[in-house]
Amino acid sequence: MSTLENIEVFKVSDARKKTFTVTHEKETESFDCECKLFERCGYLCNHLFFVLRNKDVNNIPEKYVGNRWLKSELLKAVHSLTSDESAYGKGSNEDDKLQIGNRCQGRYFGIYQRAFKNKNHLIALDNMLAGIAPQIFTDDTTGSSSVDKNDSIKNIYGIVVPEEITARAPDVVSTKGGASDKKSRIKSSIEKAIEKAKLFLSF
Repeated sequence: MSTLENIEVFKVSDARKKTFTVTHEKETESFDCECKLFERCGYLCNHLFFVLRNKDVNNIPEKYVGNRWLKSELLKAVHSLTSDESAYGKGSNEDDKLQIGNRCQGRYFGIYQRAFKNKNHLIALDNMLAGIAPQIFTDDTTGSSSVDKNDSIKNIYGIVVPEEITARAPDVVSTKGGASDKKSRIKSSIEKAIEKAKLFLSF
């Protein structure tokens, strides 16, 4: 280790006998390793951990704790939960609906994770969810009836779905191998070569 003004320099060797330089700036309490693992991946390398342990640091500095590795942030990323900053300052109905929906998702998955540890809790959650649906959808409208589908088609395409649909058979198309008359069928180059060879042998 060497010290230059407010910067401490450490030389750390790992199990592969490679030596890396770790610097510590005292004023800003910043640590930097030559391997640049934190800059590349977002978590501290073993060289920095060794220096922190050598300096008797009990807690990792907050600037080196990436939110992406926290349980709360992982839950937001997986279930599309909005952050606290984006939860405020939105006035439109769509934004309000998205905010409420994200909050419902967060509450459900939080309860589900706790209930999953115990079978009885999981059964109680299942029974509770089964009883919630009739209370919410009191008018028994699920949005999947044929009337709703017809209205959706009318709104999208601007036409009304006819009550009776007549399907017609497609027109028959003549293809290369589908001619009824052998003479009208198009011959391949191999067939033409065989016919020429037969004519040549017949003379």
